[in-house]
Amino acid sequence: MVYDNKRPYDNDAVEGLADEMQRRLQTSCVGLLTAETGISTNSNTVETGKRVVFSDQTAKEWVRRKDIWQKLPGVKPVNDIELDFSLLSGFARHIKVFGVTRSPVLAWPSWRVRPDAWLLVSNVMRYAERIDNKIDDLQKYCELLDEVDSTCQRVWVASLQSHKPLHEDPDWYESRLPSLLKKHWSSYEPMDIGKPPKRKDFLTLAVQASLVRYVDTKLNKLSGEAKRKKAQELLPFVVSPKADGISACAALSGDYSEFHHDMPDSRLLDILFDAGASARDDERLWTKALKAGRNYFSRGSVTMTHLLETSSSARLMENRERWVAAIKALLQHGADPNTDIQVTTGEGENQSTTTVAAVDLIRDTLEGEPEYAVELVEMEVLMGRRGSVGLAR
Repeated sequence: MVYDNKRPYDNDAVEGLADEMQRRLQTSCVGLLTAETGISTNSNTVETGKRVVFSDQTAKEWVRRKDIWQKLPGVKPVNDIELDFSLLSGFARHIKVFGVTRSPVLAWPSWRVRPDAWLLVSNVMRYAERIDNKIDDLQKYCELLDEVDSTCQRVWVASLQSHKPLHEDPDWYESRLPSLLKKHWSSYEPMDIGKPPKRKDFLTLAVQASLVRYVDTKLNKLSGEAKRKKAQELLPFVVSPKADGISACAALSGDYSEFHHDMPDSRLLDILFDAGASARDDERLWTKALKAGRNYFSRGSVTMTHLLETSSSARLMENRERWVAAIKALLQHGADPNTDIQVTTGEGENQSTTTVAAVDLIRDTLEGEPEYAVELVEMEVLMGRRGSVGLAR
């Protein structure tokens, strides 16, 4: 990655790199994997020429049978951490060369990162999450993610500065361009439905992707009030993910995961509270965290339906467990159980709004969920109301 910075890519360099990868693919994979040729006419899809696929179904099924090919002479066990780090590094390098052949930023109908470019970012975060808790060289890992962030920001700024409005537009140069240049690239995730989550920096995206050690390392480089403010800024993304909207990348990959639909790793709670975050500083934080539970416990929730339709129920259960852990942690750090919460139910003419105390909303959410009976009793003790939930159901 450092060498890439000293030797910027151009079209000839990218073409040479592609030829080199083709040769390595043929040598290493003996024809089992091939790079498809041809260019997609759809600007919102991954170009066919960028995909590596199995030569046929038989090859695909054979590679899946580790119990067979791992017994072959000369085959060494694969280190999963090294493999995932290599994939992480590969996607990071791909981001560097992406802008050589086409702009990674789209201006119409609104400013956003190109969907296939964002897919590269999502894959970086995906492989980073796999190794975040396991990798030995933490410094190298953090430096690689920092390089991804700085590369994307440079590309974002360069795309904005090179943009030429179709018609004379003084407002573009006087106000809109200066405003956009101050924004962080991660706030412009491409969406099919809804608005992208607002992110001030890469650390917010790292929180949503559950990069626990990376977040901890970056926070520890801050001190005093700066550290406390950053921890407070990140806390809402841990306890109340913005679960509306569907990313444009969902149509590009069958296993794409929305960063903003899931509750992040609960270990982030301790990191942020240890850094000085407080549940007392923002009543809206507590309200949003309580309402977030409906995304994972309400039968009519769009998010709950989406999770069940796109993945196993294990993902939904993980979100439920993390939400319960977040509410308990907020109570332990000063959240007021007597706060009045406005809750809207129904739709259209049948819509109504009622006001309930936080303690009652928590109870209403978790009652009838036997796997959380113990946690409900513990939280009611914290809230000063002794629970009467049956533990044996």
